[in-house]
Amino acid sequence: MHSSKLERAKLFLSYDALKGFSEMIEETQRTKVPRKLLSEDDYAHLNHIWQNLSTGMFLKVTYYHIDHYTMVTGPLTRMETEIRPRLKIGEQWIKLADISHIEIL
Repeated sequence: MHSSKLERAKLFLSYDALKGFSEMIEETQRTKVPRKLLSEDDYAHLNHIWQNLSTGMFLKVTYYHIDHYTMVTGPLTRMETEIRPRLKIGEQWIKLADISHIEIL
């Protein structure tokens, strides 16, 4: 009797035979969003904020990632301004060229 209960319990275990497949399907079904071209005013605004950033500031950053816009919120942990300017929020590096909006919270 014990083995029949065990066999029955196995039926209810979740099993992902194609590990990662559902995430891949979700990725392909996501609507692709074209990158927005920023106006001169937008660039000037971003540049003004960029010049006034310092480590430890709490930010909300909207940026383009692969085929869509995403937003991250957190403390600015690192900033690189030479060659390829980018900033780091938590563990996420974001290139300045991908940023569409920065808000200091």
